[in-house]
Amino acid sequence: MINLEFVINTLSLGSLYAMLALGLVIVYGILRLVNFAYGELIMIGGYMSFQGIDGRARYHDTPVEEALPVTMLAHDDRVESPQGCTPTVCAPDHPIVAGLPSPWPPLLGYNRVIPRPPATLIARVGEDPLLVAWQYGRGRAVVFTSDCGPHWCPPDFLSWHGYATLWQQMISWVTTTA
Repeated sequence: MINLEFVINTLSLGSLYAMLALGLVIVYGILRLVNFAYGELIMIGGYMSFQGIDGRARYHDTPVEEALPVTMLAHDDRVESPQGCTPTVCAPDHPIVAGLPSPWPPLLGYNRVIPRPPATLIARVGEDPLLVAWQYGRGRAVVFTSDCGPHWCPPDFLSWHGYATLWQQMISWVTTTA
């Protein structure tokens, strides 16, 4: 038999969480404000990030996009490259990529975005951004438009000698106060 007190407490707590979430959605939606006081954000590509498959991720024109150093497309932004696309480092002295071995192994896809001034384009694939960073308020944000796991990021990339260092340096840069 179901304990009535347990059901009532669960529904009450769930309702409280729902109201808090709705309040945050309304406040951030109306004000278009993300509090980045000493905050940091890293967004990684994939089928359901940026705009993603069929544009279903829906981060375009949101406060999250506002905090990122890129503008997202309003539609499906996936670029599949089964033949591989080799990244090119554009800012080799940037702390995120400093000292990484070259060349980088090919990737199998990414999300197409547009870098926003005054962001730093650190690496690209073809003519599209792969790695972009900037200072946002008192925080920092970075986007890596490909996968970090074995879909668009094939085994050669995952076993590349610079793979772990890339992520360590990215996290170190984004969490260091400017």
